[in-house]
Amino acid sequence: MSRGCCVLDAGRRAKTVPSRLFRGRLASALLQGSMFPRARVWSATLLLLAACGGGASNHRPSPAPARPTPTLRILAVTDLDGALEPCGCTSRPLGGIDRLSARLKELRSEAPSLLFVVGNTFVGPERNTEPTFAEQTRLNEQALASILHAIHSDAVALGPADLALGLDHLAASGQAALPFMAAKPAGTDPTEPRGTEPTAAPPATGPSVPASASLEVGDLHVGVFTMAATDARGDSEETPVDTARLRIGELKSAGAEFVVALVSTSRRETRRIARLEGVDLVIQAGLDRAEALAPSEEGGALVVNGGRQGQGLLVVDLYRRGDGAFHDASAWSRRASAEGIRAEAASLETRIREWERSGGVAEADLQHQRARLAQLRQSAADAEASVDTIPAEGNVASARLLELTPDVPRDPAIRAILEHHDRQVSEANRRVWADITPPEPAEGAATYVGSERCGTCHAAAMSWWSATPHGQAYATLERTHKEFDLECVGCHVTGYRQPGGSNVTHVENLKGVGCEVCHGAGSLHVGAPDRVRLDSAPAASICLHCHTEAHSDLFDFDAYRTMLIVPGHGQRETP
Repeated sequence: MSRGCCVLDAGRRAKTVPSRLFRGRLASALLQGSMFPRARVWSATLLLLAACGGGASNHRPSPAPARPTPTLRILAVTDLDGALEPCGCTSRPLGGIDRLSARLKELRSEAPSLLFVVGNTFVGPERNTEPTFAEQTRLNEQALASILHAIHSDAVALGPADLALGLDHLAASGQAALPFMAAKPAGTDPTEPRGTEPTAAPPATGPSVPASASLEVGDLHVGVFTMAATDARGDSEETPVDTARLRIGELKSAGAEFVVALVSTSRRETRRIARLEGVDLVIQAGLDRAEALAPSEEGGALVVNGGRQGQGLLVVDLYRRGDGAFHDASAWSRRASAEGIRAEAASLETRIREWERSGGVAEADLQHQRARLAQLRQSAADAEASVDTIPAEGNVASARLLELTPDVPRDPAIRAILEHHDRQVSEANRRVWADITPPEPAEGAATYVGSERCGTCHAAAMSWWSATPHGQAYATLERTHKEFDLECVGCHVTGYRQPGGSNVTHVENLKGVGCEVCHGAGSLHVGAPDRVRLDSAPAASICLHCHTEAHSDLFDFDAYRTMLIVPGHGQRETP
């Protein structure tokens, strides 16, 4: 067998969104639900349903036609980046490896011949390298590795960020039992700079990781290889395309009937790889995009990509009816095509109206353009009408991206692993951070005193704050055993890692997003309230430390600020 190729047996495994300002105001109302009468909360909820196209209807859509059983189903998560579950602070959290597992079971039951691959697996490009994060990172990798093994991953591709840790890191983290593929051939040190020669042997403490895998999936021999831009050698003329050509040749020599490339290369390099003879499907990872691109055909291959951080599961169904290339029949592609045609039609319609108003265009030319507009509209309608059909003849590929939404069931066994992991992380960080105290304040500088102390003079504000999401922020972590999770705690306490403030384990009276987060450390004000005043109008930049797009997608500063102005807290009472 050719170098860098291993044989495995996989045959056994058998939104419409309201405007930003409206969303922000509506979110403010919903978040403030504990302060409003129940009727108002229901009104806001019904308003949200109406804005998003919800609500009751007598019309029941026809069930989608049954899809034929594919010759091969390929499932992929292109950029997992170590994500075990989503942040719960967004309006619609997507992802969760427990939901992914439940989806996998469902999709396996529909297609006996199935291949599940993961790419850019354990760490994302923005991995925190602080020493105090090392233990949580290690535990995350261990939990993810055990789950990927439990859900029967057929190929786990290590991306550039994974490889930056070094191959020996895999063995140290107990991950070596997984069917790994690396973007460089076995025996290459992934941390070496471009232009150096590969080492003669794998690291002594680490596993040998092949660049490709030859798999028997049902009655089909499938070859899978992984590629990254780092595969190009600076001291030679070799490019990712050259390396891909070599991998394809190896897999074909090993008997592969269908070849899949899992790549982390630029769009330009990806298209070049897709045009190589012998490759059938290219799954692109590493795209810096929030939304996945619709499938496209390049040469004889289909190019697809999926969602980031495990938010969605890519499904590619292949229907083999003879020799030759597979042709894209994805509803995803047709919808994208219909949207493009509609946009072109809208632009043409605007121009026709301008020509009609100007009076300077001949009527025959106008008639021609009106006919063209009608053709565009019909083409868009035809594309939409056929989105759920699978052609009965020819070699067909149909790709779709299934979002892992909050209503997707959770796999109880995987959920139990995650809950155990949360407890492990909290206990580990409790030890790691036990003796790490917050920075010392400069002489004479203000320190944090906690919201309870503020409440001695501002009782009305304190009573209101205690019932808000800010006041309950730390309690939400305690309920889920995440109070020492380094990805969470900083936005659920006051004065995090600030001089005279808090840190992971030293939170004492600074639990929750307290008064001093917005108004500043209060010790000097407490000592001389008439002389030292605190900031009564905090800037939006303070909020944006935590209310990021990733963690607070409905945040609108003006709208949220309005909800914070209540009697006893910024709102003057009328006489």
